[in-house]
Amino acid sequence: MKKEFILYSLAIGINRGATLLYLPFLTYSLSLADYGLYSYIQVLFQVLFPILCFNIPSGIAREGADSPTKGLFLYQKAIPYVIVIIAVSSFLAFFVEKIFSIEWLLVIFLLAGVEALHNMQLSIYRAFDKHIIYLTFVAVKTIGLGLIISVLINYGHMSLMAVLISQVSWYVVVFAIFRISKTIKVNAGTIERLDFKPVIIFSLLLIPHIISQWAMSAVNRIFVKNIVGNEAMGLYSISYSLAMAILLINSGIAIVLPQNFIRNPEYWLKTN
Repeated sequence: MKKEFILYSLAIGINRGATLLYLPFLTYSLSLADYGLYSYIQVLFQVLFPILCFNIPSGIAREGADSPTKGLFLYQKAIPYVIVIIAVSSFLAFFVEKIFSIEWLLVIFLLAGVEALHNMQLSIYRAFDKHIIYLTFVAVKTIGLGLIISVLINYGHMSLMAVLISQVSWYVVVFAIFRISKTIKVNAGTIERLDFKPVIIFSLLLIPHIISQWAMSAVNRIFVKNIVGNEAMGLYSISYSLAMAILLINSGIAIVLPQNFIRNPEYWLKTN
């Protein structure tokens, strides 16, 4: 479990540390108001993605902890449905944005959709204890976007829209690369089937919990944006990003322990 904790903590450190990694580039190149909007959009798509995919990543993680092949079966069956939902919702978001002049709505839906696919991919890696691949996925996703942002700055094409389009595009590329690559090899005959209905119910019931976690971060920014303005939200977001470093250790524990509880209940019952 020590190895799992270290690798998952490192992955989360890279993922959450991305905010600190991008901070100098974004604050140097974007106005304070644009950085505030960037931060605002990042929080909103994190709140939206569990709804778009019916929180299937939680179902994959739960079933995968009990039996990795059950998690794989759920992953394989759910991916096409989730992609269709993302495509339809993004199509609708495009027209709603145009008709009602709601800025950034399409970008938020696209980011939420790709984030949903990323979380499904990461959940199946956790199910099969692919710690190194999990870490590699997060590192490629995070560091790659940082390199793209630095290229945009170097060639003078830096803008909020350029950053967001680059983020969507790179996230799609990362998902495609890891989806196509044979990172998990299982004999088709050994994959266990399961009933979708109880998994969907389990996943849906967890949506309020997941949304509430992000809402605690988002609500503050919504109030700051609407009451004080984008520039104040930019300052608030910078301060919040710096404080996020404190959560790295706790987040690593939060990923490792639940799965370990399910796989080794006897050990934890004896320990306590």
